[in-house]
Amino acid sequence: MVGSERQAVIHVRGMTANTEENQIKEAICREVGAWEPCFAVKQIRPMRGDTRAATLVLSSSAARKLLDLGHIKVGLARCEVEKRYVVKRCQRCWSFTHELSKCTGPYRTGHCLKCGKHGHIMEGCEGEEYCVLCSEPHRHGSGKCSAFRDALQRARATERGMVPGAHICKLQTHKA
Repeated sequence: MVGSERQAVIHVRGMTANTEENQIKEAICREVGAWEPCFAVKQIRPMRGDTRAATLVLSSSAARKLLDLGHIKVGLARCEVEKRYVVKRCQRCWSFTHELSKCTGPYRTGHCLKCGKHGHIMEGCEGEEYCVLCSEPHRHGSGKCSAFRDALQRARATERGMVPGAHICKLQTHKA
């Protein structure tokens, strides 16, 4: 790999619950040739259905190779490879619908992302999870957060050149 090559972040989803980091590295090596010093397994986390997901940092060329494949075999599982989409969040009110320069929402700087209360940060928070955007018992910006999921869907649609929220109807019997 060329030292100046950019890095990319991807997600690998659908690994078995007992998948370990070395199995992920072996799978990447099988597909891209070698594990480079700049590659990293940043996070392995549980998902629903007793599966796991991993966030990887790779060279752009290695990430492109894996994304073009769409799937890789990690251990005994055939796992989906997906690009990481960046979801921007307003630094003032935490909304995913606008940036700070256009914010008219409440000032939430100094509030905890886990419980939403003022005066402490998420690390060390012993409060119950609460999302200030959804008014639901989950951490702000988590996979359970409908505001985050909507923003992620918009980011994916924008990346693909689609109008967020639009779809193409393939039925011939009526117009979309």
